[in-house]
Amino acid sequence: MPSKDEIIRFAEQHYIEHGYLNQGFITPACVAREFQIRMAEAVTLFLALEADGLLKRRNCNMDWTFELPVARRRCLIDENDLAQLWDTNGGRCFYPSDPQYGEITKVMAATAPTQPAADKAVVIYGFGEAPRAKALGYTMKEVIHGTPEDIRRKFHGEDVIAVTGAALHGKPHQHEYAIFRPGA
Repeated sequence: MPSKDEIIRFAEQHYIEHGYLNQGFITPACVAREFQIRMAEAVTLFLALEADGLLKRRNCNMDWTFELPVARRRCLIDENDLAQLWDTNGGRCFYPSDPQYGEITKVMAATAPTQPAADKAVVIYGFGEAPRAKALGYTMKEVIHGTPEDIRRKFHGEDVIAVTGAALHGKPHQHEYAIFRPGA
């Protein structure tokens, strides 16, 4: 029988590969097939993982459907640059970049840190991170060209998120940046 760690690693890999579909839910039946164990053993493992807080039961009409907790999904999104991966691979047709429906947006909104006004800073996000900025309550206000240093210098002391866009042809290290500010 597989260990709890093996099941979690399997669930995490499943999320990385398929998280754009239904938050990468996983079932005991899927694990029973993968590890060639009986369904009852898989259910027992899932219940133990749920009790440990490593999996949570999904709120849906399928009784034995689980998902990784949102905080772990956020770590996997950040560590594996899943916004970029899902947008360029098979997920493109399923992963909506829409700020209301995308998995990335939902996870970012659920785990968004609150930033005190005194901690205003220029934060530069990577390519494809506009949904993340929107989930934090920021709205795009302008597009400018430059280097990361130019962005930090121009907006020093302001609360902005700059999302990296396309590289500028013939201008090394310069990109287009979408500038997001708090509020609507």
